Amino acid sequence: MAIIVCMNAILTGRQLEKAAQDLEAVGRRLIAARIAAGLTPTELAKRAGLTTSTLANWESGANRPRVDQLGRVLPILRVTSDFVFYGLDHHLSWDVREAIAAAFEKLPEHRRSRFAAKPAPLRKSV
Repeated sequence: MAIIVCMNAILTGRQLEKAAQDLEAVGRRLIAARIAAGLTPTELAKRAGLTTSTLANWESGANRPRVDQLGRVLPILRVTSDFVFYGLDHHLSWDVREAIAAAFEKLPEHRRSRFAAKPAPLRKSV
């Protein structure tokens, strides 16, 4: 059984900006991607050339990932910046999506809330 993390990739500019500002959601997505990759925080930090405290600050939502540092993490986790910042998974391979969905289920209940970006509301054509 597969769980689709984000079904609607059509978001407005304001919704994208708001999603990128939600550092706790960014952290949850990083945690799920790391678990899906089968890595501990220490292993990921070492492979990406980061300190464990930098990674811990990202995962807790205390700090926003810097683009240059995040660029070293993305290929290891096999995810995109769109997924990390906005919850958009349409560019991820199916096996990565399934692994992340399974990892998300392993997160404690209080960490699961607002995991993915909310889809844009449907607008009625006039």
